[in-house]
Amino acid sequence: MKTKPTYQELENQIAELKKQNEKLINIFNYMTDVVWSISWPDLTHHYFSSALGKLYGRPVQEFMDNPLLFKEVTHPDDQHLTEKAMKQLVEEGEAERECRIIKPDGSIVWVNDRSKMIYDENHQPIRVEGVTRDITERKQAKENLVKEKIFSEKIMETADAIIVGLDKDHIIRIFNHGAEKISKYKKEEVIGKDWFKMFFPKEMLGEMNKVWKNAWGIKTHSYINSILTKSGEEIFISWQTTGMYDSADVSKHLLLSIGENITERKQAEEALIYEKDKAQQYLNIAGTMLLALDTNACVTLINQKGCDIVGDAEADILGLNFFDKYLSKDIVDIVKDLFKKTLTGELEFVKNYENPIINSYGEERIISWNSTLFYDDKQNIIGMLNSGEDITERKQAEEELIKVKEKAEESDHLKSAFLANMSHEIRTPMNAILGFSSLLKKKNISEEKKDKYLEHIEIGGNRLLHLISDIVDVSKMDANQLSLNQEACNVNKLIDNLQEQFKVGVTKCDIITTKGLSDAKSNITTDSTRLSQILSNLIENALKFTKKGDIEFGYTLKEKMLEFYVKDSGIGLNKKDHTIIFDRFTQVDNDYTRSGSGTGLGLAIVKSLTKLLGGEVWVESEKGEGATFYFTIPYTSTEYKTGEASETTSGLDLSKETTILIAEDESSNFMYLEALLEEFQCKILHAKNGKEAIELLENNDAIDLILMDIKMPVMNGLKATMKIRETNKAIPIIALTAYAMADDKQKALDAGCNDYLEKPLSEDKLAEIIGKYIKKGANTRYRS
Repeated sequence: MKTKPTYQELENQIAELKKQNEKLINIFNYMTDVVWSISWPDLTHHYFSSALGKLYGRPVQEFMDNPLLFKEVTHPDDQHLTEKAMKQLVEEGEAERECRIIKPDGSIVWVNDRSKMIYDENHQPIRVEGVTRDITERKQAKENLVKEKIFSEKIMETADAIIVGLDKDHIIRIFNHGAEKISKYKKEEVIGKDWFKMFFPKEMLGEMNKVWKNAWGIKTHSYINSILTKSGEEIFISWQTTGMYDSADVSKHLLLSIGENITERKQAEEALIYEKDKAQQYLNIAGTMLLALDTNACVTLINQKGCDIVGDAEADILGLNFFDKYLSKDIVDIVKDLFKKTLTGELEFVKNYENPIINSYGEERIISWNSTLFYDDKQNIIGMLNSGEDITERKQAEEELIKVKEKAEESDHLKSAFLANMSHEIRTPMNAILGFSSLLKKKNISEEKKDKYLEHIEIGGNRLLHLISDIVDVSKMDANQLSLNQEACNVNKLIDNLQEQFKVGVTKCDIITTKGLSDAKSNITTDSTRLSQILSNLIENALKFTKKGDIEFGYTLKEKMLEFYVKDSGIGLNKKDHTIIFDRFTQVDNDYTRSGSGTGLGLAIVKSLTKLLGGEVWVESEKGEGATFYFTIPYTSTEYKTGEASETTSGLDLSKETTILIAEDESSNFMYLEALLEEFQCKILHAKNGKEAIELLENNDAIDLILMDIKMPVMNGLKATMKIRETNKAIPIIALTAYAMADDKQKALDAGCNDYLEKPLSEDKLAEIIGKYIKKGANTRYRS
């Protein structure tokens, strides 16, 4: 039968789902395309990836607040495309549109929308999902192609050369078809007109006259200038000019010029210069080092990224032998040999070849190279072009990832071992509890056997309680809720109590103590409970691994610290394990951890508690020679007053008129409390939740004390207590809870409880608390 997942399993599943969701969102946010989802048909729930803001030039929140904004920002001429796509989406379940959108700054962007309707199990539409892509560049490229086609046709139309003939007064006498095509003038419009005045602006006439005089004195003259067409367009012409003379008639002397329209070439040259400048800019902003070497490995080109990596300026690098300058001595000869053999063809190129360089700052950087040869016009090798990526941080990250992976695998292994150990630690006492409980149901069992079975059940229960206490302490440490209760403590008395406690039932070894101070001087301020817990854990640890011999514990005063120790004659530890023995989930793989039982958390708890008390812990041990655990705490001398012993069960005497209200929803817990109070013959009232407790108190003014469980249905104990305190400030209310975190007690006191008892309850502790608020032999009423 499949069991319901535990709370922790659900938490883990939720955490994993969150992690996957965050991963998907990060992927979507990394994309340049906009990924979106909108509920249908209400349009109230939506998701847009972060690329939306950049594409539309608006905050994403504007679209979250108004999904119809998509339609509003669509170009008016393209509105019908949106409506068409919406109709197609409803009818066919999928749609696509290409349209223009208008950004707030007035710029136009072309987008492509692909959308799909998502349906529920009843084929009812519930949301629309889609992707929006910026296709502006694609559209512009298409338009440019059209322009380039027209431009090419224009070049074909103007391919004929210009032929112009001018007389001595630069009057146009010859004007051919090619000239008509280029200048846009008809022949009849220009013949007999002044060439200079028709085709040049006034500011250029002086310069053209100089050119004119020189042209007549040279047989063939070449020059380039620009002319203005009929429409005022400036075009560049490359001229070849020669004089045509008529010896019989000077008036017929002509200067014949044949011109080639080089406007496009001039523009191309300018574009080439621009592209060259742009290419240099690209080189300089490239994310990788670009490095050209000649056949001697001297630098002929390096971009800005390369200069940044090696730490030198371009002018200082060009002409240097790169290998001699930036490679360490231990690899320079190896790399030179590879370079030489690659140039000669003995070796093929190795992609992503990695080697370190030493920059001018003395830093080692790891570079991943991709290279290619380059040639002159005769196909002779003249060098090598290299693209180098600085992968230093990536290599470091990879090494860190390997370490993290190994650590994670180790942690996973340790947690698995811990869980297996925990399973063993829980099942072992549970087996005894359930087994002997079952045996108690048999008839005709002797009293001696009953007592023995009950003893085993009690031992198993205490073992489980100890296990739970360890786990709770670890949880408190993780939540930073492990607090200290600083109070006066007599260390010598604490040592004596622990010795008496552990002597009971110990037969295999002696327990010896030493004290470093007199009783008067051993009074300090500390958390006696945590100090006792540290020593108890260490003593239990010593007993577990000591088959025979002595166990000794005590303390000495060293400067301003008390140094405690617990020494055993057990199996000991290897030196390499002295540190990891205190790590949580870490167990030493030897007999030290395989002996006896335990959670494997004891020493980790000792380490945390010691640090909390202001000290440190360590171990000295040799394999097979026992171990001595040491820890320190500050020595803060104080006055210690021995208070009167609390009243116990034997001292508690309730009258038959005493009435106690027990608010407890678990019937088994109520029956246990009822059994504990049975011998005192007091009256007991039972409420199954906080609401019933309030009603019983309002209807019965004979109630002397309330035992209030915290976790109950309908109304919990904290709310019930606060409600009671609105009208009754005096009646004692004792909180009962299985919660064990640091602030639980404070929550109960803040709600109005007088005191606090943790489950499981002991008979003596219950009697002590009741006796504190109901005086011995009296029926004291607490009323407001």
